[in-house]
Amino acid sequence: MKMLLILLLLTLNVVYSSILDARQLDRISLGSKTYFISNILVDNFQAAQQFCNSFGAYVAEVDTEREFQLLQAFQRYYPAIQSLYISGTDCASENRWVHQRTGAQVGFLRWTTGQPSNTWGIENCLELTLAYATGMNDMKCVYPERPIKILCEKDASI
Repeated sequence: MKMLLILLLLTLNVVYSSILDARQLDRISLGSKTYFISNILVDNFQAAQQFCNSFGAYVAEVDTEREFQLLQAFQRYYPAIQSLYISGTDCASENRWVHQRTGAQVGFLRWTTGQPSNTWGIENCLELTLAYATGMNDMKCVYPERPIKILCEKDASI
């Protein structure tokens, strides 16, 4: 009986771990940071933040050319994923991009051709995109017509 109980607990632990891992597509690391892509779609930045926070992470903050190149290569590995939420908003001041989590200025921007466009006057969030060309695009922070996946970042210290 005791052995059966132990096997049941181990089985439940494996099933629980599989459920958590099913929400993440894959992981990649750079230095002390780990990045992962969600396996779910969200239609607003707040939901993206909540998803990453549930893993002790945050929406990815692209701060260097090296980081950008790595994350674009990571995204290209999954050709069906054309767009990913990343950190950055210019809600407070047009064309002054800051990270939502810290308020710090976005350290690196690589726009796709013709961006940022601020279409409809309400494109105040960032996405990493392969749809037009490789780079960043400004998009609506709440976009129910076009839900996308999330790129999360986790520091080793978190």
